[in-house]
Amino acid sequence: MIMTQPSRAGTLDPTFGNGGYVDFPLANGVTRVQSNGNLLSAGRWFDGVGVTLVRHLPDGAPDPAFGEAGRVIVPFYTHPDHGPVGNFKPADVVVQPDGKIVVGGHLAFTDFEGIVMFARITSDGRLDTTFGNAGFTLVNMTGGNKDETHQMSVRPDGRILATAFSGNVTAGGLSMLCQLAADGTMDFGFGHGGLANAYPLSSMQFVLRLRADGKFYTSGFGLTRYDERGTADRTFGNNGHVPFGFFDDGRMAQATGMVIMPDGRIVCVGNSVTTGDDQDPTIAWCWRTQANGSPDATFNNGIPVLSSISESRHANLALAVQPDGKMVCAGSTYGAARATLERLNLDGTRDATFGDGGIVIADPPTGGIAISESVHVLPDGKLLTSALLLGTGVASQRLSRYLG
Repeated sequence: MIMTQPSRAGTLDPTFGNGGYVDFPLANGVTRVQSNGNLLSAGRWFDGVGVTLVRHLPDGAPDPAFGEAGRVIVPFYTHPDHGPVGNFKPADVVVQPDGKIVVGGHLAFTDFEGIVMFARITSDGRLDTTFGNAGFTLVNMTGGNKDETHQMSVRPDGRILATAFSGNVTAGGLSMLCQLAADGTMDFGFGHGGLANAYPLSSMQFVLRLRADGKFYTSGFGLTRYDERGTADRTFGNNGHVPFGFFDDGRMAQATGMVIMPDGRIVCVGNSVTTGDDQDPTIAWCWRTQANGSPDATFNNGIPVLSSISESRHANLALAVQPDGKMVCAGSTYGAARATLERLNLDGTRDATFGDGGIVIADPPTGGIAISESVHVLPDGKLLTSALLLGTGVASQRLSRYLG
């Protein structure tokens, strides 16, 4: 009897889309996996048309039950001072427990002025006018003139938590936290009127993850834990915060992805922040802490894993952790950018059973480049990635599914 050799982990799944991937027009898109396996993406179709939502079925086909052939365009918001504004730049998309979809982002009035905005769409693709003010909620952070959101999470009761930045063109800005009630009104039980400063005040915090007990973490140039009301949890790390002081030469480290493991340990990935000098290359890293914020000595002896791929520099841009604890880092090479995946074992070593010695470098579209946006572990153990495609005429999103 002839036994067929199973496909290797890290190879494209030919049963998904067109030989393992699906391309569709969408600029600056973000993709999230819904609880039923559907794939929800939010981005911009092209300038001046506002936010576009695209939903695919688990096999990569457009979802005919969502909008028009799986696509929805969020209507313009009519601002009392600026009139209809179509330049809504989405930063993240989440799904509430009842299946309604909330998009958060930056409503730009000009190149130098804008405000945070959230919009809610019903599960079948219609603007939900019961949310906020006729479907929209605008949030003025602290008087900044260029406010924006970064990442969002939904609590079990439908409340929406987001990291944000309150910017000022002339005076910098601050990282903020924002929480809405499930109906889009400000949650006055959080921070001060629904807003709180990130901690410490000088730390830029972009990535957000909720914990089952209501506490949550943010990461950027460090890692902070908060209680449910948005106050720093002083029992974590150094008075609530763990700085990313990884590099002896003084360069900073910025997180781009974070996962809370079932046992409470925290995994972060990111990159060093360079001076912009070509001789000062970005360094991709992955680090794991104990639940209390102390280094996890069982992961690379408690220090970050610094990563390189062949002779190419690359950046870590997203993270997922499999049920067995293996960590999957999604990123992109520099130059002629190609999307990458790297899988690490529990101890931080590369998993040689994945791809080519632990690495997958995806082929970009002809003449184009691919920049990773997210990676997700699906219920069957397969991996779904999303990437922005540029250089092929129309900015597009690529969803790829890999064997896990």
